Amino acid sequence: MPEHYESSLGPILFEPYAQALAALVPEGAGQLLELACGTGRLTRHLLPRLPAGGTLEASDLNPDMLAVAKRLLQDPRLRWSVADAQELPFAEGRFDAVLCGFGLMFVPDKPKALREMHRVLRPGGRLLATTWDSMAQNPRAAIIAEVMEEVLGPAAPDFLSVGPYSLYDAELLHGLLQAAGFRAVRIEKRALESRCTDAAALVNGYVDGSPLGQYLDRKGGHLRAMIKKRLLDAFGRQSKIYGTRVPMQALLIEASK
Repeated sequence: MPEHYESSLGPILFEPYAQALAALVPEGAGQLLELACGTGRLTRHLLPRLPAGGTLEASDLNPDMLAVAKRLLQDPRLRWSVADAQELPFAEGRFDAVLCGFGLMFVPDKPKALREMHRVLRPGGRLLATTWDSMAQNPRAAIIAEVMEEVLGPAAPDFLSVGPYSLYDAELLHGLLQAAGFRAVRIEKRALESRCTDAAALVNGYVDGSPLGQYLDRKGGHLRAMIKKRLLDAFGRQSKIYGTRVPMQALLIEASK
């Protein structure tokens, strides 16, 4: 799954926001912590932001994701670790900036994780994060939900609405950040484009590079291939509306300790 996630979903969905988030790192921030680094999509853009002598602690809860990232990125300034955002194994006030690209949505105890991020930041340090906006603002995700509902009905998985596209309420996020001790909170809805010329690669990414494939296998051995075909047809119809550039939208979050 991590290989398909990196090769198919990474460049299409996550690359534009990785660049946008990395651009927000304050100049001179030499001690960075990245949470939910996955296969290193954001990590590679953070390395050029480091000053001489800086370090980047890249962590994720999933060792398989980290294994892919380690293979793709080698840099003496990089330190890899398996870490739970709710129980960070780092000293108080250690980092100039904490970054989390599309990871906060999956954390069970979000208030606790945000308090941990606040704890490990130095005074004046910055939290920089992204979460997806609603599926209504992300047509590629919406069409997946539609196909799942058409094929599976009540058995359709809700992993999109309870996972990646579950934390889009800016007012709720603002409150969570303030309750964790953050100040100068700024949340921007950023619209970008998901560019794809190979619909089959995108379909493989969504099915084979996410928990969806495993869910379909549990429901029936034939479903993975069937859903791939239905998604390929649906993305083909969608391309008649958008071409190869489909809009997507996420929330860019900035806050200070």
